[in-house]
Amino acid sequence: MMGLHIETELLAYLDGELGERERARVDAHLAECPACAADLERLQTLQQELDATFEAALSPARLPRAADARIRGRIRERLRARARAGPWWTLWRQRGLLAQAALAVLVLVFALNTTQALQLPQPAAPHETLVLGQGRLAPGSQAALRVIVRDADEAEPIAGAEVVVRIGRAPGLARLVYTGHTDSSGSADVAFTVPADLEGEASLVVETSSAGSQDRIARPIIIARDHKLLLSSDKPAYRPGQTIYLRALALDALDLKPAAGQEITFALLGPTGERLERGAATASDFGIGALDFVLPPDAAPGPYRLLAALGDTLSERAVTVGAYDLPAFRVTLETDRPFYAPGERVTGLAQADYFFGKPVAEGQVTLRAYTGEPEMVGAIEVLGRTDAEGRFEFAFDLPATGQSASFDLEIEVVDAAGQREGIRRLLPVAAQPIIISAIPESGLLKPGVENSIFILTSYPDGQPVETTLTVAADGEEHALATDPYGLAEFRYVPIGPATQLEIHARDAQGDQGDAAFTFESDRAPQTLLLRAERVAYEVGDTLRAEALLAGAKDSVVYLDVVRARQTIASLSAPVEDGRAAFALDLDGATVGTLELHAYTLLLDGSIAGDTRLVIVDAP
Repeated sequence: MMGLHIETELLAYLDGELGERERARVDAHLAECPACAADLERLQTLQQELDATFEAALSPARLPRAADARIRGRIRERLRARARAGPWWTLWRQRGLLAQAALAVLVLVFALNTTQALQLPQPAAPHETLVLGQGRLAPGSQAALRVIVRDADEAEPIAGAEVVVRIGRAPGLARLVYTGHTDSSGSADVAFTVPADLEGEASLVVETSSAGSQDRIARPIIIARDHKLLLSSDKPAYRPGQTIYLRALALDALDLKPAAGQEITFALLGPTGERLERGAATASDFGIGALDFVLPPDAAPGPYRLLAALGDTLSERAVTVGAYDLPAFRVTLETDRPFYAPGERVTGLAQADYFFGKPVAEGQVTLRAYTGEPEMVGAIEVLGRTDAEGRFEFAFDLPATGQSASFDLEIEVVDAAGQREGIRRLLPVAAQPIIISAIPESGLLKPGVENSIFILTSYPDGQPVETTLTVAADGEEHALATDPYGLAEFRYVPIGPATQLEIHARDAQGDQGDAAFTFESDRAPQTLLLRAERVAYEVGDTLRAEALLAGAKDSVVYLDVVRARQTIASLSAPVEDGRAAFALDLDGATVGTLELHAYTLLLDGSIAGDTRLVIVDAP
């Protein structure tokens, strides 16, 4: 077969006109014949350039879809007939002239069809098409985007508009992935499968038509896989000359399947950031790649960085290189209370024991307490020795600063052989025994709708505490209580550009705390607040969410569900009594972190929206 070239069959092969057996025969020949394979590639390039010429020439003419398709088809038939009439590779050499010739043929054919086109009904007032979605898609994945068709002048939605979506290497080569119509809100929830054989730069083409008016949008997109990458090493510290054993787990970010066969790149960076080693490994069927780096015997001590990369996904961890020895004995430290107020007295006990059970008797002890490193503000030092049981009791008074702070408490013990060991812990110091935090559910308060402000009460050491609350807002007091997790929810409708809350908390032992907060309100002309029923779900649950809007009538709210940077579902709901409700059944494709983006379109073309994050776990 290598002796006979098949250039006369390449056009039919490219156009999909060959039967199954003929196509298989051409495929086999192309696999063995580099010359014909190169000719096919040049022919594909020529076809793309011709299609680009058609697009450039026809895009200014807003013809009905039927006339547009008829003109394009006739031009292609004539040009391909000419190509079959003679050796097509001469077309490649003269492709620039051919593009100009295509324009000349286009003028002729367009003239022949103008009368027929003008006899069609005159197009209605032009409409505009809005395409909302990501610019990056994963090959072979389920994706979604939103197409909105509305009147170009009045921004009124157009129901029943035809929507056609294509994806391909270039606009002229895009393949059909969706057809449908807009609903009563002028929106189409477009769901489609991204072609599995496309990767790299591509074009997303959206065509809409309604009552004789057409619109077309071609948008560049990237089709590529995203990955999750986890890098690990066999231990956190090494001596010079030892071997670092690296392992990386690579998964597809969308479906969490192993990235089998993908190349993972590893690198070792020294203390000053210089690259010491670099290598690559192919991921196994389980998505695991492994590599070893041997440290030089004279490796400089300090922190080293380990890197793993797959595409544009990077994973990093730090290890320490240097001389290290096993500890000679263990030191523990306890204080009489978990937190203190400024000026209070701290008492505690340090214990030093060898690992074989014998206490470190008569060990020299140095205790330091300070805040702010390296300044060591308010430094306190206590010296002494352990007793026969390895115990050292201490006491000191904290500075009466009247401010909350965190003291670092360090203790070092030196035994009779000169061996040193120590321990360090954080000592919370707070001006009041109950700490109060508050945050609006959307970050900013949304005026005109009911907001949730979450209130957290805890002790200075971070332990949550049940309290009774008094919340003062706009001159009114509200009584609340936090749960065993220290949480309470305050529902509030803001009425001004800023809101001040004053919160008083009291626990069962009589400890109290006070805090004041000022929250800014969203200044957008139209506010939207998105609220999910809860933040954690499992596969099989139904995710329920609602969007709240103030003063919105006859509006529609759209909800895009995004996972791993790709929209996997697109929903819409009408606003009724200031609320739009959504429900989405969760399956295995939703496992992980979901971004919920709710938005509505305003008359001036701007968008009002809000975002929430939820977690979906496997059952």
